[in-house]
Amino acid sequence: MQTSTSDIKEYFIFVNLANPVTKHNLQFTGQILSAGYTSVLQYPDLAVQYLEGKLNYLPFVINEQKSTGFLSFYCASAIADYRVEYDAEMRRLLSFATLPSRLSAVYAFATEEDCRKAQRLYRWDLNSVRRFTLLEDSLTKVAKVNMEIISLMRFAYSTGMWSGEDIERIWTHYWSGGGDLEIEVPTMQAPPNTHKRIHSGEVWEYLIEGRLQLQGDLYTPIQF
Repeated sequence: MQTSTSDIKEYFIFVNLANPVTKHNLQFTGQILSAGYTSVLQYPDLAVQYLEGKLNYLPFVINEQKSTGFLSFYCASAIADYRVEYDAEMRRLLSFATLPSRLSAVYAFATEEDCRKAQRLYRWDLNSVRRFTLLEDSLTKVAKVNMEIISLMRFAYSTGMWSGEDIERIWTHYWSGGGDLEIEVPTMQAPPNTHKRIHSGEVWEYLIEGRLQLQGDLYTPIQF
């Protein structure tokens, strides 16, 4: 869901200072730039394609020549994470092209509450969170999405096959800014309890194409 940023004064980002590129950029510029935004700064002739959502960030394509639609459990598990991103990206390209791509955006939170939720769920280090402000310009794009749909589908894709209708419904829900998502997954139990319904829950994050400016000292954790 395209988001107005006028009411968001600051963003919170879990910063990985163990990554030398991230550390170097923040030390010398105090900024984080998204990949898509950076590509247009380097190659201005890409601007129209970028703004219209026509740049392709996918590194691989799905094999269209496979002889069967059935996958082994190992294969389903091995490709689950990429297939989640592939299906999400294809739905964005088809129906929400001007939104930031998950494959090029910076991930941020708009509230301390959502930072705490993410920390509780994934054991991320709250001491790595830093405050940023978004330096808006004509290339800036921001979308508010429920990150828990991604987590749910990473699990669900490894447990079974999904129809085209299911895939369209799930990722339309995600890119529309939908909240809690309910799906049905197999239980591997004998009938009649072969399936169960599970929910994603909600943790709101922001996908940002743009330039974010660090607030405060890079090496001083913020106080929650």
